[in-house]
Amino acid sequence: MQLPRAPAAIIFDMDGLLFDTETLYQEAILLAAAEGGHEIAVDVFNRTVGLPWAESRALLLSHFGEAFRVDEFQATWVRHFWVIAETRLALKPGALELLDTLDQFRLPRAIATSSSRRTVERHLTAHNLMGRFEEIVAHGDYGQGKARTRSFSESCRAAWRRASLMSGVGRLS
Repeated sequence: MQLPRAPAAIIFDMDGLLFDTETLYQEAILLAAAEGGHEIAVDVFNRTVGLPWAESRALLLSHFGEAFRVDEFQATWVRHFWVIAETRLALKPGALELLDTLDQFRLPRAIATSSSRRTVERHLTAHNLMGRFEEIVAHGDYGQGKARTRSFSESCRAAWRRASLMSGVGRLS
Protein backbone atom coordinates (compact mmCIF):
# COMPACT_ATOMS: atom_id res chain seq x y z
CA MET A 1 0.00 0.00 0.00
CA GLN A 2 1.27 3.44 -0.91
CA LEU A 3 0.64 6.25 1.56
CA PRO A 4 0.38 9.84 0.32
CA ARG A 5 3.26 10.71 2.67
CA ALA A 6 5.39 8.88 5.20
CA PRO A 7 3.96 8.97 8.72
CA ALA A 8 5.93 10.94 11.28
CA ALA A 9 4.56 8.88 14.14
CA ILE A 10 1.84 6.44 15.13
CA ILE A 11 -0.78 6.79 17.87
CA PHE A 12 -2.32 3.52 19.02
CA ASP A 13 -5.50 2.74 20.88
CA MET A 14 -4.91 -0.04 23.37
CA ASP A 15 -7.98 -2.16 24.12
CA GLY A 16 -9.10 -4.11 21.11
CA LEU A 17 -6.18 -2.95 18.97
CA LEU A 18 -2.97 -3.91 20.79
CA PHE A 19 -4.57 -6.21 23.35
CA ASP A 20 -7.54 -8.51 23.03
CA THR A 21 -9.19 -7.11 26.17
CA GLU A 22 -12.74 -6.60 24.96
CA THR A 23 -13.53 -10.31 25.11
CA LEU A 24 -12.04 -10.47 28.61
CA TYR A 25 -14.08 -7.47 29.79
CA GLN A 26 -17.20 -9.01 28.28
CA GLU A 27 -16.59 -12.32 30.04
CA ALA A 28 -15.92 -10.44 33.29
CA ILE A 29 -19.14 -8.40 33.11
CA LEU A 30 -21.17 -11.54 32.47
CA LEU A 31 -19.53 -13.22 35.48
CA ALA A 32 -20.18 -10.14 37.65
CA ALA A 33 -23.81 -10.06 36.55
CA ALA A 34 -24.27 -13.78 37.27
CA GLU A 35 -22.60 -13.40 40.66
CA GLY A 36 -25.04 -10.62 41.54
CA GLY A 37 -28.05 -12.47 40.15
CA HIS A 38 -28.46 -10.10 37.20
CA GLU A 39 -28.69 -10.58 33.47
CA ILE A 40 -26.91 -8.25 31.10
CA ALA A 41 -27.31 -8.25 27.35
CA VAL A 42 -24.19 -8.18 25.18
CA ASP A 43 -25.63 -5.02 23.61
CA VAL A 44 -25.40 -3.23 26.97
CA PHE A 45 -21.77 -4.30 27.36
CA ASN A 46 -20.98 -3.21 23.78
CA ARG A 47 -22.20 0.30 24.58
CA THR A 48 -19.71 0.53 27.48
CA VAL A 49 -16.70 -0.19 25.26
CA GLY A 50 -14.45 2.86 25.11
CA LEU A 51 -16.40 4.81 27.70
CA PRO A 52 -14.92 6.18 30.90
CA TRP A 53 -16.46 4.78 34.08
CA ALA A 54 -18.75 7.78 34.70
CA GLU A 55 -20.52 7.18 31.38
CA SER A 56 -20.58 3.39 31.78
CA ARG A 57 -21.97 3.89 35.27
CA ALA A 58 -24.82 6.04 33.94
CA LEU A 59 -25.52 3.48 31.22
CA LEU A 60 -25.69 0.61 33.74
CA LEU A 61 -27.96 2.60 36.06
CA SER A 62 -30.22 3.35 33.10
CA HIS A 63 -30.30 -0.35 32.23
CA PHE A 64 -30.72 -1.80 35.73
CA GLY A 65 -32.48 1.09 37.48
CA GLU A 66 -31.44 3.69 40.03
CA ALA A 67 -31.51 1.19 42.94
CA PHE A 68 -28.83 -0.95 41.25
CA ARG A 69 -25.63 -1.12 43.32
CA VAL A 70 -23.50 -0.06 40.39
CA ASP A 71 -20.28 0.67 42.27
CA GLU A 72 -20.28 -2.77 43.88
CA PHE A 73 -21.03 -4.24 40.46
CA GLN A 74 -18.08 -2.39 38.96
CA ALA A 75 -15.75 -3.66 41.70
CA THR A 76 -16.89 -7.22 40.99
CA TRP A 77 -16.53 -6.69 37.23
CA VAL A 78 -12.98 -5.36 37.64
CA ARG A 79 -12.05 -8.16 40.04
CA HIS A 80 -13.21 -10.75 37.51
CA PHE A 81 -11.38 -8.96 34.70
CA TRP A 82 -8.02 -9.01 36.49
CA VAL A 83 -8.39 -12.66 37.44
CA ILE A 84 -9.01 -13.49 33.77
CA ALA A 85 -6.34 -11.09 32.46
CA GLU A 86 -3.64 -12.61 34.68
CA THR A 87 -3.63 -15.71 32.50
CA ARG A 88 -5.34 -14.73 29.26
CA LEU A 89 -4.37 -11.15 28.35
CA ALA A 90 -3.15 -11.56 24.79
CA LEU A 91 -1.66 -9.28 22.20
CA LYS A 92 -3.66 -8.99 19.02
CA PRO A 93 -2.18 -10.93 16.11
CA GLY A 94 0.46 -8.88 14.32
CA ALA A 95 0.98 -6.34 17.12
CA LEU A 96 4.59 -7.33 17.84
CA GLU A 97 5.45 -7.48 14.17
CA LEU A 98 3.99 -4.01 13.66
CA LEU A 99 5.99 -2.61 16.58
CA ASP A 100 9.13 -4.28 15.19
CA THR A 101 8.51 -2.66 11.81
CA LEU A 102 7.99 0.73 13.43
CA ASP A 103 11.30 0.21 15.27
CA GLN A 104 13.03 -0.45 11.94
CA PHE A 105 11.65 2.82 10.58
CA ARG A 106 12.43 4.60 13.86
CA LEU A 107 8.86 5.87 14.06
CA PRO A 108 7.87 7.10 17.50
CA ARG A 109 4.59 5.92 18.89
CA ALA A 110 2.14 6.74 21.62
CA ILE A 111 -0.90 5.10 23.19
CA ALA A 112 -4.15 7.03 23.51
CA THR A 113 -6.82 5.17 25.44
CA SER A 114 -9.83 5.46 27.72
CA SER A 115 -8.17 2.96 30.08
CA SER A 116 -6.43 4.19 33.21
CA ARG A 117 -2.69 4.77 33.20
CA ARG A 118 -2.34 1.98 35.78
CA THR A 119 -4.13 -0.44 33.44
CA VAL A 120 -2.00 0.63 30.46
CA GLU A 121 1.20 0.16 32.42
CA ARG A 122 0.04 -3.20 33.76
CA HIS A 123 -0.84 -4.48 30.27
CA LEU A 124 2.37 -3.19 28.68
CA THR A 125 4.50 -4.59 31.50
CA ALA A 126 2.84 -8.00 31.24
CA HIS A 127 4.09 -8.22 27.65
CA ASN A 128 7.41 -6.38 28.15
CA LEU A 129 6.28 -3.44 26.00
CA MET A 130 6.67 -0.45 28.36
CA GLY A 131 9.73 0.89 26.55
CA ARG A 132 8.16 0.66 23.11
CA PHE A 133 5.93 3.74 23.44
CA GLU A 134 7.25 7.25 23.88
CA GLU A 135 4.05 8.61 25.38
CA ILE A 136 0.77 7.48 26.95
CA VAL A 137 -2.47 9.46 27.04
CA ALA A 138 -4.79 7.60 29.41
CA HIS A 139 -8.07 8.23 31.18
CA GLY A 140 -7.53 11.15 33.52
CA ASP A 141 -5.26 12.92 31.05
CA TYR A 142 -8.30 14.35 29.24
CA GLY A 143 -11.90 15.25 30.07
CA GLN A 144 -14.56 12.93 28.63
CA GLY A 145 -14.57 9.75 26.55
CA LYS A 146 -11.89 9.96 23.89
CA ALA A 147 -14.26 9.90 20.95
CA ARG A 148 -16.35 12.71 22.40
CA THR A 149 -13.95 15.39 23.45
CA ARG A 150 -11.66 17.96 22.06
CA SER A 151 -9.41 17.68 25.12
CA PHE A 152 -8.58 14.12 24.05
CA SER A 153 -7.29 15.40 20.70
CA GLU A 154 -5.40 18.17 22.46
CA SER A 155 -3.85 15.64 24.86
CA CYS A 156 -2.77 13.49 21.90
CA ARG A 157 -1.18 16.50 20.22
CA ALA A 158 0.66 17.42 23.44
CA ALA A 159 1.81 13.82 23.85
CA TRP A 160 2.92 13.81 20.25
CA ARG A 161 4.94 16.99 20.68
CA ARG A 162 6.72 15.43 23.68
CA ALA A 163 7.33 12.17 21.79
CA SER A 164 8.59 14.07 18.74
CA LEU A 165 11.04 16.03 20.84
CA MET A 166 12.36 12.81 22.37
CA SER A 167 12.72 11.10 19.02
CA GLY A 168 13.77 14.04 16.86
CA VAL A 169 10.76 13.58 14.55
CA GLY A 170 8.59 16.49 13.35
CA ARG A 171 5.48 17.48 15.22
CA LEU A 172 1.89 16.32 14.73
CA SER A 173 -0.23 18.79 12.82
